[in-house]
Amino acid sequence: MFGKTADDLQQANAADDEYMISDNDLLLGRFISIPKSYSSFVPGSLVAGIVRGMLDSAGFPARVSAHFVEQPSSSKPTTTILIKFDESVMQRQAALDAAKRG
Repeated sequence: MFGKTADDLQQANAADDEYMISDNDLLLGRFISIPKSYSSFVPGSLVAGIVRGMLDSAGFPARVSAHFVEQPSSSKPTTTILIKFDESVMQRQAALDAAKRG
């Protein structure tokens, strides 16, 4: 999205239904100045909404949220989009996997 690939895509270790998309320099964040009184605001929330809409339209309902993750090697935090798929998606995938195995 926004003309470049994400820096990282990972499946959560603790849950099969959670994925994380990480971007070290989210384009949207470059053009937003956040006042100190709104320090908890994450500009990536708009991107999370776009991702949620795309997934929902494609038949993959999910809860999607955006978070800042501090990186010791950088002065700027990484934006992480957390995707937690609905149980119906996981059930559908399990049924497809079972059908493939015969």
